[in-house]
This record gives sequence, structure tokens and C-alpha cells, in this order.
Amino acid sequence: MKNKIIHMFQWKLSDIKDNLQEIKEAGFDWIQISPLQKGKFNKPEDDWWKLYQPYNYEIGNGLGTKEDLIKLCTEADALGIKIVADILFRQLADVEDGWLNKECDKDFLENYDYMLHTYRGNNEQDRYEICNCSWGLPPVNYYNDEVRHNKFYPFL
Repeated sequence: MKNKIIHMFQWKLSDIKDNLQEIKEAGFDWIQISPLQKGKFNKPEDDWWKLYQPYNYEIGNGLGTKEDLIKLCTEADALGIKIVADILFRQLADVEDGWLNKECDKDFLENYDYMLHTYRGNNEQDRYEICNCSWGLPPVNYYNDEVRHNKFYPFL
């Protein structure tokens, strides 16, 4: 039998947990959840794209806390359901309304050895800029040993 996954995009973890039995009865054995990193997203009714602009790697936003995630995983596991989390490792949101966000670590973001590049694009029609400029989301340089062993990347 093939595995069936349901994407519970922008669902609160507590709501997913409350519906686990129905999810199992519907034949799903995997649930993909939205990113839980702290960032521009604070409420489930916020624009979806804000989920993909984290300020750091801490778990906890408008969808739930680390404790909520542990509870969900424990109950899902009891039903034979696996949880897949969408996580953003490569980028951090550096600005909000043109200013460096207070929740970001300014020293980290301004260290050019820690970021692959921080130059911002300005031409949305330029493929190179779309793919390679930060656009307010500078990519973290995880090739740098200091970054991999830094508090910002504890999972590497």
C-alpha cells in the first residue's frame, strides 16, 4: 500500500491534533505541516508567504509552540501517522519595512562570511537577480564552519 500524505498548510498544531483520528480514518499516514519558525508570521490569518520569512531557527509562531509540536508528534505516532515539517534552513528574513528586524541577530546578518550574499535585487525581470539576490532574505552560508557550529545552526 502506498503512503498517503495530507498537507495541513497554515493549520494550528492543536487543530491538527484534534483531528488526528479523522485524518487516520480518511487513509492518511503522513501529515506535512507548515514552517513553525519565528518570523513575520504571527497569526494563522496572516499572508501565507510570511511563513517563509523566518527571523531565526526557534520553533514557535502563530501555528504552535515546541510543546504543541511534541504533543502532536506523540499522538500522531500512537496512530501510526508521521509528521513532516516544512523548515527553512537556508534563508533568514533580514528586514521588515526597510529596516533590519529587531528579532534578527544583526551581527550575524551583517557578517558577510556568514551570509552568501546580502545584495538586494531591484529588477524582478532579471532571472539572475531573482535567483541570486537576497530580496530581503539573505541566504545563510552553511559552507562556513563557524556558521555550522554556531548557535544559529545547532542542527548541523
